[in-house]
Amino acid sequence: MGGRGMKGPDLAKVGADPKHTREWLTQHIRDAKSHKEDSRMPPFPADKLNDEDLRVLLDYLLSLKGS
Repeated sequence: MGGRGMKGPDLAKVGADPKHTREWLTQHIRDAKSHKEDSRMPPFPADKLNDEDLRVLLDYLLSLKGS
């Protein structure tokens, strides 16, 4: 990870996807492999991302509806 040319997915419309509920996103952030077995996203358990920071992140992600 962190190599040149690698970048994450475009999240501009992540909040527009009806399956991306707060619960779905929480589970995905905490352990992306729960939704996509070959995901390269590392898990973010509570000791790496506390509940308040996760709440703020979720609020932001759910606001992204694209244009």
